[in-house]
Amino acid sequence: YQALVLCWRNGQRSPIHNHRGSHCGVKVLRGIATDTLRALCAETGLRCVMESVPWARAYRSAQLHPNVMVFTTARVAEREQEFLWIGPLLPRVTWVYGRRGAKRLHDAQQLAQLRYAVVRGEAAAKDLQAAGVPASALLEQSNNASALRSLLAGHAEALVDTEVGMAWNMRQLGADMSEVQPLWRLSDRGAYYFALNKQSDPGLAE
Repeated sequence: YQALVLCWRNGQRSPIHNHRGSHCGVKVLRGIATDTLRALCAETGLRCVMESVPWARAYRSAQLHPNVMVFTTARVAEREQEFLWIGPLLPRVTWVYGRRGAKRLHDAQQLAQLRYAVVRGEAAAKDLQAAGVPASALLEQSNNASALRSLLAGHAEALVDTEVGMAWNMRQLGADMSEVQPLWRLSDRGAYYFALNKQSDPGLAE
């Protein structure tokens, strides 16, 4: 899951609520980007509400609705005109990971020989296809946890993540990092940012 952020000025409110077809609740979100965002909101006097929703839904909401932001988002060329960008937060170096004992890759052509668990709509899928991996080799999942479970269960042979992201996701799943290993450095394209809807209050991006 990724976090979808709704931003209001002081004095504006929204109670906990459900959306059609979903069951909403309260969860304390933690992490480098989340803590950075909380600090920014406190410093600027904004009241920011964070919702954890599947990545594709969060991304689409940030495209469609003013004052909505999705994070963390890879700032790559094909997304450049879609958002107002705040950052960078972290460099983006992604690796192909496999299960413990998997054979390391020796050249990029071997990438096309694996089946990958990917999160629907994430930049990693495009990076893989740009490297020659066919769409038929991509097993789409709704969130990072599902993709990681597919890898560990053997339904997929690999997935793409950063070193920090993989360590965080493994810990969230209660798994040990010794269960996976990097097989190939895939991309160092772009960096991670907060991505804000282009029709938002310009002051939110300053």
